[in-house]
Amino acid sequence: MPLINTPKIVSAIIISLTMTACSSGGNHATQNVTTSPQQSDADKKAAEDKAIADKKAAEDKAIADKKAAEDKAIADKKSAEDKAIADKKAAEDKATADKKAAEDKAIADKAAEDKATADKKAAEDKAIADKAAADKAIADKKAAEDKVIADNKTAENKITVEQALAEKIATRKAWVLAENNGQAARAASADTTAAYAIIDAAVEKMILAEVNYEFVFSQFNYINALDEISKTDKNASPDAYNFARDKADTYKKLYDKATALKDAADKALIAEKIATQADEKAKAKNATAEDIENAKKANANMDIADNIMNAAAFESAAYQQSYSVVLGNYTGDLNHETNRKVPLGRTGEISIIGMKTHSNALPTLGSATYDGKAFQDLPEKVGGAWTSKINEGHLSYNVNFTERTGSGSITGLGDAITLEKGSISGTDISSTVKQADLAGNYSLGFYGKNAEEVAGKVVFTNNDSIGFGGTRGDVK
Repeated sequence: MPLINTPKIVSAIIISLTMTACSSGGNHATQNVTTSPQQSDADKKAAEDKAIADKKAAEDKAIADKKAAEDKAIADKKSAEDKAIADKKAAEDKATADKKAAEDKAIADKAAEDKATADKKAAEDKAIADKAAADKAIADKKAAEDKVIADNKTAENKITVEQALAEKIATRKAWVLAENNGQAARAASADTTAAYAIIDAAVEKMILAEVNYEFVFSQFNYINALDEISKTDKNASPDAYNFARDKADTYKKLYDKATALKDAADKALIAEKIATQADEKAKAKNATAEDIENAKKANANMDIADNIMNAAAFESAAYQQSYSVVLGNYTGDLNHETNRKVPLGRTGEISIIGMKTHSNALPTLGSATYDGKAFQDLPEKVGGAWTSKINEGHLSYNVNFTERTGSGSITGLGDAITLEKGSISGTDISSTVKQADLAGNYSLGFYGKNAEEVAGKVVFTNNDSIGFGGTRGDVK
């Protein structure tokens, strides 16, 4: 492209303008426009410099923008790459952690499963062992019960409860007579040697008779209960079977106690004889070394006879009805003067077992009287010694089923005993009791399918004292 000569063009333009103005003529005022060459060059130079500067600025900006864009692109790429690496690492770490957690859970689940299996196995083994133990206990109990029955059937010189009781009463009377004779000899200042010997012999016979009675009494009732069990269908008559089972268990405890007492009494009396003989030889001063040694051993056991005498004061009584049994056990010290109640130091325990009447089977109208028996252990003083015996009284108890109340009395056990009015609660009645200046409480329950019986106890001074039971007459 040809270069343009700028100064020449400018000069031509100026000249042209001047000529035009002059040729217009008229009265117009003449205007002179004068531009110096130096000013035009400066403007031209300024315009050129500005153009160059603007171009340079634009080029620099474009370069800067391009550089910034490139830097940003690099930074964004780097950030994206770093993020991708971090995300990948996080994903890998999470996958590793999840895998580890899954493996740990699998191990824990396996351990829990193994423990559950082991626990189940242990429980099953325990159940098997418990059942085996229970079966063995039942078998052992059955074998023991069968042995008692067999021994009773094959025993020689068996005596009945009535015979044992008669012997007990006879030896007691002999002892009472011996004590009274001894008292008379002492009162007359006579020689009491023979009287004391008779007393000692009477005491020995009485102890053996009383212990034997408890043994025969408990054995007889235990065997009868076992026989009743064998004849009762557990499935057809569960109440009757359980009643028989309860009786057997109760009399078994008495039987075991009486057996142990019988053995102890035999050993104690033998020890007492040895001690007496050894003492006599020692006093005669002709005892051998063996006699002296026997005396030491025997004398160490001289108190056994006294202990057995107290143990022989253990008395049992049972009032058996068709649907209930009232059982009394009395033990402890006899040395308290009274004839109306179990004394302090003498402990009574009255237990009642039977087929309880269901509450909905009680009559709801009318009244009825229950007649039956009561028993109490009454200590008595003979000569200078105390003994005890079971006394029997009579129960009369009236129940008003309409009003749901009951009251009655016991006679024949010292002063009359009043059973104050009480209210029926469920199938039981309880209230207060009075005997002369004594006060206490009584409780009873109804037994049988239709409340055919009552059975209960009287408590004086926090001690079971009297057991009683009765059979219902007609409801009127």
